[in-house]
Amino acid sequence: MRVKLQKVGNSIGTTFPKEILDKLDWQEGDALILVEVEDGIKLIASEPEFEQKFIDVPQPIPGAKQYVKDAQAAYDNQDFEAALEQLKLAIALQPGNFDYYVGQASCYQELGDLDSALRAMEQAIQLAPEFAQLYNIRGQCHAEKLDYDAATNDFIKAIRLDPQAANYYLEEIVNTSYYHPKQYVKILEPIDFAIEQQLQNDCKIYILRGRVHLYYGALNEALEDFRKAVEIATENNSSSDRSLSLCFRSSVYHELGDYASAIEDINRSISSNPKERVNYYWLAFYYLGMGNLSQSLEQMLNLLDTDSQTIERAYTLVWLGVINKLQNDRVLAIKQWGEAIELSGSIDKETSRLRLKGLLLSLVGSREDAIKQYKLSFDKKPILMDLFSAKKSLSTIKNLFPSDRNIQVLYQWFMNYLSSSNKLD
Repeated sequence: MRVKLQKVGNSIGTTFPKEILDKLDWQEGDALILVEVEDGIKLIASEPEFEQKFIDVPQPIPGAKQYVKDAQAAYDNQDFEAALEQLKLAIALQPGNFDYYVGQASCYQELGDLDSALRAMEQAIQLAPEFAQLYNIRGQCHAEKLDYDAATNDFIKAIRLDPQAANYYLEEIVNTSYYHPKQYVKILEPIDFAIEQQLQNDCKIYILRGRVHLYYGALNEALEDFRKAVEIATENNSSSDRSLSLCFRSSVYHELGDYASAIEDINRSISSNPKERVNYYWLAFYYLGMGNLSQSLEQMLNLLDTDSQTIERAYTLVWLGVINKLQNDRVLAIKQWGEAIELSGSIDKETSRLRLKGLLLSLVGSREDAIKQYKLSFDKKPILMDLFSAKKSLSTIKNLFPSDRNIQVLYQWFMNYLSSSNKLD
């Protein structure tokens, strides 16, 4: 696409076509990073991870470069021991490069050696004590060890050092949390700290806090957070933030069994951002929950025609099968669930694949096999968001099939297992 350079004040600038801005989700005020490449320049939306990874991190010296390359190749092949050996050789040549210690910490995390991961991060922080991202990484290690106080202190330290990247760090916390349900207040502490640091008008922080409340079942608090998020997004005329806030609030109403409000909010979310596919999925899901099979079927069939990702199509087939089972067309239901099972083999994320198989096996009456799949999924340390999604799916089919003893017993096992495993109340 051709653009024209033109004089802007004492500088030279250009304008971007609206379709490009919409596609990239760039808005006025966004920061971009200009990178020189062989045949010109490349523009990249500024992200804290990118800036810290590629701008601030020391580059390997010539002698260490090959070791780092070999370490990355070993890591990509999941040979973490070999990656560690290569990183040790790189450190011997360039001991002042803290990024090598971060690489070691990642390897140790993958091997389940959290004590060694923490020691590696201590080394990295000694070399770069003002580098905010390091505290975020160490905080994740502490969280995985269930040392909530140390994790919270590190997350707050990261935000103190780099308050402009608060949303990035907080999203990392929420999206990778393994916290005990009774300690969920520890996730809220860095979020509340960020709000106190004059970020209280940031819509995304309220969305994150609302998600934490939602995942842990504090539904009234979640409603208030999403109400505030909708209010700020509306004031800022941000249709994407407004859509996201309404989508999450609809999920709270679903948890409360208020399907009318859930459908109202998800329709408002669609109006704010018609291109967001997940909104149409939740609309179909809510219609199904309230027993409006014709509306749910219509939405699901439309989704099936436009599904581009394997996991999206697989779950659409699951719920189409549920609708057909409710309409006593078990033959078609079994066919659709069979297609979903075939697709599940192509889902990259193992925990998602296992949960999908567990859900499908529960629907066809193979309770013991379903339990095995869910147990395997839990052994992979699923994050809170995954556990919440699994709970939401199972509670829905439990309500749709109240006389199916296999499903009722499975749901009760699921809730007991989560409670006894200290994962989610």
